[in-house]
Amino acid sequence: MTTGPLLEVRDVEFRYPGKTENTLHNVSFAVTPGEFIALVGPNGAGKTTLARLLIGIHRPSGGRILMEGQDISGLTVAEISHRIGFLFQNPDHQLFEDTVWEEVVFALKNMGLPQEEIEDRANEVLEFCGLQHLRTRAPEGLSVGEKKRAAVASVLAMKTDVLVLDEPTTGQTWSHLEPLMAIIKRLNAAGKTIFMITHDMNLVVDYASRVMVLVGGRLCHDGDVSSLFTNDELIQSSHIELPAVLRLSRALEKSHGFRPCLTTSDLVTQVLGRLQCRT
Repeated sequence: MTTGPLLEVRDVEFRYPGKTENTLHNVSFAVTPGEFIALVGPNGAGKTTLARLLIGIHRPSGGRILMEGQDISGLTVAEISHRIGFLFQNPDHQLFEDTVWEEVVFALKNMGLPQEEIEDRANEVLEFCGLQHLRTRAPEGLSVGEKKRAAVASVLAMKTDVLVLDEPTTGQTWSHLEPLMAIIKRLNAAGKTIFMITHDMNLVVDYASRVMVLVGGRLCHDGDVSSLFTNDELIQSSHIELPAVLRLSRALEKSHGFRPCLTTSDLVTQVLGRLQCRT
């Protein structure tokens, strides 16, 4: 069992070839098993670059990334993918097999697992992701939400410790997003570590326990969700849009003396409390 940090980023810098300026500057943080972390910030802040460093697509220009104390610079992308799974912003960049079943078993075959274990793992994740009825379908014929769930299933089959999500809301309606986030929430409840890049602050409030803010390639905030949304200066400098419930409660604070809140249940409680006082 892991007792220390699962993942450590130590003074990481990154500069793209041919560029004179770093995209990331001395980024440091540690991740413990089972956390649900949201990474937010304006476009161009370096969020996706950081994610690609975590999965080995890019390598740091400076600093180190450790997985349970092991420097991942000595590992191949394939080796890292056994520990850190990645869900691309566009699932079409991740799905390439003829059927959903073949998509899920592809990496397992490359791992050299016995056929019985391959089938057991594939059936388990397809059931978990609600995709058994689509197992013979071609990925290109699926909806965006179904494609993302298929991509998650292919990652889950490898039993990774960490799942990195790059903008899971992109191109999705809520009806498609909700089943995906329900899967992610269940994974986190089962002990998986989630690292989610997003612009959707409602998603941050509903799911994350910790939020990190990147601005100009620098880590400007790392703490619980409520501490971010009480920092008006940081909200303004990082161009973060306030969650809908917080915007509404702040408006009601000015007009009716409500207390600012982040969750719908908290706001409803305040509304019901005032109605009871009037009766």
